Amino acid sequence: MSLEDAVRMLRRERVRGATWSARVAAETLVGLIESGVGRGEFVRACRMLRRATPSMGSVYNVTSLAEAEYASSGPQGALRLLRRFLKYQEECQRRIAEAWGSLFWEGVRVATLSYSSNVFRLLLKGKLYVSEVYVLESRPGAEGVRLAADLELNGLEVKLLPDSFMKHAVESADLVVVGADMVTVRRPTLVNKVGTSAIARLANALGKPVVAVFESYKIHLAITPSRVRLTKRAYHVRGYGVLRLPIFDRTPGNQISKALTEQGEISLDPRALRRVYDEFVESIKAG
Repeated sequence: MSLEDAVRMLRRERVRGATWSARVAAETLVGLIESGVGRGEFVRACRMLRRATPSMGSVYNVTSLAEAEYASSGPQGALRLLRRFLKYQEECQRRIAEAWGSLFWEGVRVATLSYSSNVFRLLLKGKLYVSEVYVLESRPGAEGVRLAADLELNGLEVKLLPDSFMKHAVESADLVVVGADMVTVRRPTLVNKVGTSAIARLANALGKPVVAVFESYKIHLAITPSRVRLTKRAYHVRGYGVLRLPIFDRTPGNQISKALTEQGEISLDPRALRRVYDEFVESIKAG
């Protein structure tokens, strides 16, 4: 895949999120190194990939780490790091999915929105214990529709609901589970599909726990929440026209009961977030 094709894919994608985007970015950079590009072209590619998805910490991290490794260890050093990252990604997905037992109990009812691949795998692994999943459509984009269909195909009992039924979904559920596209360490904040902040506030008001599920490579060490650029996309509304809207929002960390990463459960505080991020970096650098 060419760099231009990868950038177009990242900009146009409407369902797959930060995990998929990081894999596309890493595989694109691997291809560029194998084709013999020089450092200048490699740096340009990293920056183009970051600009394509500014709300996704995963793409920021994998491109920034690869760029730094290229500068210190040359193209082969960057290539080794990227290949280790891709292997680490696969291991993350397995570890998070296997941790379903720490979240679910027999007969648990879960509310969610959008389409997090981690949430999907968790629900599949724990489906014998999950009695019902309330999935919001998650407009604009309606990623929740795809999630609901995929869960039903895999044997889960699902209720797909319009976003305006958010209160009903949270009242009916025992807990809310969401993914994340970026998590800031400074003033810990979850950046995820628009609607996440609203469902977290509502769950807090109703006394329902909110669990965020994400890999450590989505943690952003430096940026402050206010400086996160929330990606906007254009959507056609039948009978009206085109709307251009932000598709992400910010949820303060104090509205998240706990987080589940490939390194286990953590709280959304700066020390815990930095620790799991540092362990991720050590893993892909050491191999």
